[in-house]
Amino acid sequence: MRITVHRALSSVVCATAALAAVIATVSPAAAFNQSAHWDIYDASGNLVEDVPLTATAGDGVTVGAAVFAEGLVPDPSAVETFTLSGATATFTSATQTDGSSCQISGTTAVCHDRVGGPESAACPFPPGLGVREGCFALGILPTEQGTVTLTASAAGDAFDPNPVTSSTTIAVSSASTAPTVTGISPDSGPTTGGTSVTITGTGFTGATAVDFGTTPATSLTVNSDTSITTTAPASSSIGAVDVTVTTPNGTSVTTSADQYAYTYRFAGFFPPVKNPPMFNKAEAGRTIPLKFSLGGDQGLNILAPGSPFVHPVDCITGAPINNATGAADGSGLTFDSATSTYTYAWKTSKAVTGTCQQVNVRLADNTDHTADFSFK
Repeated sequence: MRITVHRALSSVVCATAALAAVIATVSPAAAFNQSAHWDIYDASGNLVEDVPLTATAGDGVTVGAAVFAEGLVPDPSAVETFTLSGATATFTSATQTDGSSCQISGTTAVCHDRVGGPESAACPFPPGLGVREGCFALGILPTEQGTVTLTASAAGDAFDPNPVTSSTTIAVSSASTAPTVTGISPDSGPTTGGTSVTITGTGFTGATAVDFGTTPATSLTVNSDTSITTTAPASSSIGAVDVTVTTPNGTSVTTSADQYAYTYRFAGFFPPVKNPPMFNKAEAGRTIPLKFSLGGDQGLNILAPGSPFVHPVDCITGAPINNATGAADGSGLTFDSATSTYTYAWKTSKAVTGTCQQVNVRLADNTDHTADFSFK
């Protein structure tokens, strides 16, 4: 990127040397009380003001630099050396607009003044300070946050033997990165939506959107750079979706940590069946209606393959006795549109007399819903 300075139409940074008053004639042996500094000038050569240079890690900057010699002709023996120190940064390019030349290597740029010829109008530095001995555009790439110090050293020559050194700083901010999602809590909810969800991660400051799959969340509150509270929207289907966060720096990349599972809205079994931890007393061999609602007609393909399942449990603790599991025989699943209720008619076996059994209705959304029975 190009350094931009407020009020400046096209900014450059100048290292000026030999800032004594302009002298019409100079003895070759004369020594000047020299100094050097960095100034910000606009395209018209007007001094704007000294301001810190800024950059972002990973983004290149271009700094214009010039060396002036008051009232003197260019000296091809003059050398300017530019060095970088502090936060990690390297020179990436050196462009000469007036016939001078530079060699760059890592954190050092060594520039030689042009050999004779008129000054180039392509070097947009302020007039009136003397002859331009060198005009350079140096590309700099900072790669870490911190402060980069850019130092210019102008060696003395036969006409102006006093070397000068000047430095300026570039404040480097951290690279802008897209947000990341590392956790969702809770990580599931009904297809009807409305569940309050907390998202954890990084880079959430300034978040403008949260999406569940391709559907925007119905609310968004940024608690901190690492936490967002949102409300899950409704979904037309069950299953897992990726929850993504969007900020001015981009959208989070999807991972297994950002998944939110849409499930059926199961609110427990209806009477006469009691829900855990209660045991239902029943007569072995009778048919038991397992009634429940999913918040509306979801079709008849709501059961997982082989569901419901049955397995024996301890009649006091409800803990499984062994790994024996069998299918719960029945007449199949029906839906009553008048009451919006599903019913599975479970036909129990006489063989379970005197035992306790747990029936598990596993739905297609991979959720399990159980009820315990004591058979006589």
